[in-house]
Amino acid sequence: MFTEIKERMSKIEDDCSSLKSVKSEVQTVRTLAEGSASETARLRLVSRMDDSDDRARRSNLLFFGVTDSFNETWAQSESSVINVCSTNLQIDVAPIDIERAHRLGKFVTGKNRPIIVKFSHFKVKNAILSNAKNLKGTDFSISEDYSQTLA
Repeated sequence: MFTEIKERMSKIEDDCSSLKSVKSEVQTVRTLAEGSASETARLRLVSRMDDSDDRARRSNLLFFGVTDSFNETWAQSESSVINVCSTNLQIDVAPIDIERAHRLGKFVTGKNRPIIVKFSHFKVKNAILSNAKNLKGTDFSISEDYSQTLA
């Protein structure tokens, strides 16, 4: 009887040891799963932020090569964009078609800062982008305004 109890105790101790090992493995898997879930949630949030950012930029265009001047006002930037569109793209853009136009960055003598333009209508932006091929051979270029992750 004593031997039988001793054998059962030994088996119970082995089972406890196995359970401790399994418990440790489960905790490791749980930790990895939680980390993976939080990383997935973070990536999903970043993706939603990028999507929101891109939607906010969908009516924007960047104009490069437009002559810059010190202390240029937004009205002057707008006028420069309208001039480039009518002269080089043969598209009549009215001031009402532009919500906002301004230079990016700080003024540096001898360099032309890009102008970012938010158009009131997506169709106006697309018409300008479609005619951008007419800028080949000029100092001007136009590109879409993408978020940093897409750029």
